[in-house]
Amino acid sequence: MTKPDTLVTIYLDGSKQHPSIDKTCDPPRRALWHAVEPLFYLPLHLLTGAPLIGPARLYREAFFVLSLSGLYFLVCKHMSQKTYLTKEGLAKITAELSELKDKRDRLVIQIEEVAQADESGEDGLTTQLKEELEVTNGRIGQIEGALETVEIITGGGNNQHVVQVGCKVKIKVSGRLEKEFHIVSHLESDPSQNKISDQSPLGQALIGKRVDDEIEVDAPVGKINYKIVRIA
Repeated sequence: MTKPDTLVTIYLDGSKQHPSIDKTCDPPRRALWHAVEPLFYLPLHLLTGAPLIGPARLYREAFFVLSLSGLYFLVCKHMSQKTYLTKEGLAKITAELSELKDKRDRLVIQIEEVAQADESGEDGLTTQLKEELEVTNGRIGQIEGALETVEIITGGGNNQHVVQVGCKVKIKVSGRLEKEFHIVSHLESDPSQNKISDQSPLGQALIGKRVDDEIEVDAPVGKINYKIVRIA
């Protein structure tokens, strides 16, 4: 018996072409067969080790390249989504995460108690509790996802000549009033303490800038001009 090392052994009748796909077939039928033909050979190759030839080999190589490209994309995406936090910010959101998990447990118990008391149907209180639970779970997921890629920052980092997350930036507003902002991640932003997120319009405009650089930011009252006075 011929060893399964050529296309001939793929077919039960030993022919080089599929019995129903010969030269007398109409072109669309032959084109369809040649398109799906490799799908039959790939499982055979995996199960028996039979060599791949022609389109089947191209399909395998294309699949391999696409798989590597997808893996590279996921790794790069994961590395680019670091969450920068100060030590104070990390302690704050860790404590918040603990409180949220306690709150989630309480909400689950409340929902079960309300459901048992009123089996006739879901009332307004149950709906409200479920909506609150959904919001709580969303915030828990957000914090847990951020903690997986967290990187602690101190001060302005290694380069205090350029605005980056962790910097304190003094800016002059419209050439008159001076204000200082602390650039932090969105998880620890607090406008009441002049901690602005790097994802806010002003934060995005400041990132990468240097002393004496001027920026213009859209605000509800119109465009506002800022000039960087100091970076610390």
